[in-house]
Amino acid sequence: MSSMFENAIASIRMGIEDFRQQDHDRDISAVRNLYAGTLLLAKEALVRAAPKADPALVIGAKIKPVPDGAGGIAMRQSGHTTIDFQEIGERARTFGIPLDPGALNALNKIRNDIEHHYTSESVTAIRAAISKGFPVIDSLFRHLDENPVKLLGEVWKTMLKTKEDYDQDLSDHVATMRMNRIPSTADLEQIGIEPDEFLDAFRANAIDRMTAAVTLDASGVVTIDGWQFQNDPSVDWYTITP
Repeated sequence: MSSMFENAIASIRMGIEDFRQQDHDRDISAVRNLYAGTLLLAKEALVRAAPKADPALVIGAKIKPVPDGAGGIAMRQSGHTTIDFQEIGERARTFGIPLDPGALNALNKIRNDIEHHYTSESVTAIRAAISKGFPVIDSLFRHLDENPVKLLGEVWKTMLKTKEDYDQDLSDHVATMRMNRIPSTADLEQIGIEPDEFLDAFRANAIDRMTAAVTLDASGVVTIDGWQFQNDPSVDWYTITP
């Protein structure tokens, strides 16, 4: 087992163990570890896809050609930085590795949100991160022909149960958001969402040009792609339908 694969397993395990502690101070650590483990697992898949290549070239962020001394060129890594979230998705496509860019992007967004908008709702964000990350991690284990149950034990069972519960909660509270008109900046300021971020969230959950899938809880809180706001039936620019 390579050290990178060992680190991937360790990071995923630490993330879920942080989550299981139900300690508010460890919430950010839970998402960070889960995210890091997922990226390491993807890098391991890239390295295994080219077993005869130098791993530094496979996952290096900057590669440059240099003379090989025999009239040709050789590729060398420039610096020690490895590929990031965006580059992993692109390289996975090149290497023919199944990696859902939408799910990976959703996991990355949750990580950014919980780090920069840390609130008492972080447990919900972690459940969302596990749910979004699970299919990515599962597909990578399958691609690597590795057994996550054997490698992660109870941690894997916790991930599976968390995803099942989260998905059930979503199905129980699914609703639609219909834009009656394009919202102004002032409209979006009232619900605490930046215009670009709202449009990205809406497009990611779009049913058609003016309608998107959202969740609506019993207290009237609307959630769309991690963003939350209180539903106000008196507002004219949108309509929420359970």
